[in-house]
Amino acid sequence: MGDESFSFAEMQPLKQEIEDEETRSQEKCETETVMKKPETADKETNTDTAVIPGWDKMPLSKERLTLDKTTCHKGLTVKKKGKEVSFDKGVFKHSISSESMVDVLCKEMFKSGCHYWEVIVLDVKKGPVPKLSWYVGVTSHEEKERKKESLTPENGYWVLQYERGKGFYVNTGLPTPVLVRDSFSTLGVYLDMYKKTLSFYDVDSKSHLYTFTEVKSENVLTPLFSPGDRCDHSLTLK
Repeated sequence: MGDESFSFAEMQPLKQEIEDEETRSQEKCETETVMKKPETADKETNTDTAVIPGWDKMPLSKERLTLDKTTCHKGLTVKKKGKEVSFDKGVFKHSISSESMVDVLCKEMFKSGCHYWEVIVLDVKKGPVPKLSWYVGVTSHEEKERKKESLTPENGYWVLQYERGKGFYVNTGLPTPVLVRDSFSTLGVYLDMYKKTLSFYDVDSKSHLYTFTEVKSENVLTPLFSPGDRCDHSLTLK
């Protein structure tokens, strides 16, 4: 019974094959790390530049959005030719849509491309507003009236929310705080449907706040706005 033996020449192809397989495994591992890193790092630090477009990458032109009155909650009022939505306690109190989402959709819907818009979330001239709450983002829903549900990607909502006393946060299953160093008046929103990301910016300081990844839908995505349902407050499109 003789042992199998290999010459040096015969060993070379085998050695090369092993090295090639190791290289492929390493490349696969590195690729998976790169693909997974942005989402994890973004949710933890909101600073991963591999996913987040810097302020200098923002489009030079903004979308000229118009609010769709037909999708507006009965307790809200659309003003200024579709450029402002406000909450009125008196109107809301007599509203019959208490189980509906307290927001309004835009007439514009996006299926592809990159889109940027801005909204004034706080009129600094009026000073602090008590019990302030609002949310801004996009949704895959197109219904004029939608039942209240959690504002999560699983439910078709990618939004940045604010509540006085709680601060800024996003809901990806559980509320995730978003670090904001200073108060600001204008929020920038950037939707990249090629990279499937939605980013929020503090326009006043030109700084990034948060980026959602895997923003995708079989339907179109529509910008939505809510001035909240706690006090008389308005959101104004710029």
